[in-house]
Amino acid sequence: MGHGDDIDRRGALQRRRSGLREEVELLLGYDAQKCGKWRRMCAMIRLALALCMAAGLTAQAGEAPFTGRFLGTGRACYGMLAVRTQTISWLTTFSQCQAPHKLVEHTDSDGHLRITWRFTRIIPGCRYELISLTHDGGPNQDIGWSVTGYGSEQSYLNDKRAGYKAATPDTMSCYLVREADQKPR
Repeated sequence: MGHGDDIDRRGALQRRRSGLREEVELLLGYDAQKCGKWRRMCAMIRLALALCMAAGLTAQAGEAPFTGRFLGTGRACYGMLAVRTQTISWLTTFSQCQAPHKLVEHTDSDGHLRITWRFTRIIPGCRYELISLTHDGGPNQDIGWSVTGYGSEQSYLNDKRAGYKAATPDTMSCYLVREADQKPR
């Protein structure tokens, strides 16, 4: 390969980039006339791209994911909840949940925190599809925590509609204390 091949390759790359740039400019609405009869499609794609870009910027600007280790007490709740950036472990006497998770809800209003995650993998020993961790908003970050496990998405949605006061047979709520060496949220 000689010097001429490198120049040809660079020229092809520049033409490809230029073509892509024109397509993106078209989709983003820099030249609405070129859209012609596809104007609505261009508008929808433009909106989708804008939303994707906004979501990406929001995710980058957001705070670090919540993590922590908590201890449960009592017969059914004795055990541990460990929230990590990629996985959650909720190990109790009657249910053993250790799986990757996806954030469903994160609200922090008037000091009352609620974070809900969905397990992204079904674990045979786990009785829950979703869990919600809450803090009562009190000044002591070591106490005032509770976790609720939901056996189905429908149970979670019913509880949410009822203001998180519904008690269904496939849910379990446990009071938790944060492990002493954990930092505040």
